[in-house]
Parts: sequence; C-alpha cells; structure tokens
Amino acid sequence: LLVKSKMGFHTKGMEMIPAVAYIMGKDGAYTNEKPSHEVHLDSFYIDKYEVTQDQFFRVMKKNPSYFKNCTNCPVENITWFELKNIVRNFKCNFEKYYEELGKL
Repeated sequence: LLVKSKMGFHTKGMEMIPAVAYIMGKDGAYTNEKPSHEVHLDSFYIDKYEVTQDQFFRVMKKNPSYFKNCTNCPVENITWFELKNIVRNFKCNFEKYYEELGKL
C-alpha cells in the first residue's frame, strides 16, 4: 500500500518491485497469444503480506471469504470492486490500518 500524505510516501510493510522489460506472447501460438511483443513494467511497491480475513473485516466490516474459520488466512472470494474499495479505504485510513496491524 503506497500512500502519500503531508509527510511524503509511506511504504511501511512493503517491498519495491524493480522495473522490468520482458517479451510477452508467442508467435505461432494461439491467436490471443501473438504477436510477441516487449512489455515494460514500471517499478512499484507491493505489500509483503496478503490481507488477512481479520484485517479485511476490521476495515470493511464483513468477511466474504468462503473459508471463514481462519481469520489469519488471506481473504479470498472478493470482487475487483471490493478490492478497489479496500485499497481506497486503506489509503484514506492508513494510520488506523497500521494501528490495527500492530494489535494483531
């Protein structure tokens, strides 16, 4: 979770993934795999750990996971829209989020 505040960027609990270029696709393969072409990815930060069911519940007040008897397991069974919502919520409440993580 990369968050910008008045103090700058916060990357607590995150790892930098370096920029990279690679060849994507394959000539002579299935239609949706060609043509091969170079793809460039910018560097970015990613959380070291997956969001647990407990963390998701503390922020979103629900647990959509199918396997609910493991609060320390990664949250699963979420939609793209729920993902966007929790990221937006984390960005707005990053201090509260890290306080909650410290209580675990």
